[in-house]
Amino acid sequence: MQGSLNEYARKFNKGGVLISAYQRIIWFHNRVVENAYPNAGTLAEQFEISNRQAQRDIEYMRDSMNAPLLYCVRKRGYEDLIHRVHSMHTTVLAHGAEQL
Repeated sequence: MQGSLNEYARKFNKGGVLISAYQRIIWFHNRVVENAYPNAGTLAEQFEISNRQAQRDIEYMRDSMNAPLLYCVRKRGYEDLIHRVHSMHTTVLAHGAEQL
């Protein structure tokens, strides 16, 4: 069942201060966009949360927010699937043009 980001973030409200899942998601998104290949470990370290919580945040982004995340084994982190597909199309077009 999909929930709103606000409902998700409220689950992690500590002492009236929202240690915001939203802040973690924004941070992670920015690292992906910057091609920094973040992973659960870097997210956990940045926000001093457990690796399991970090993995839940990533799963939430991917499954409930439909974030186009793709795990890159070689880089050991996540990348933007849309950027990856765009890069592949550019490469294919470049090689196709060479054959003309």
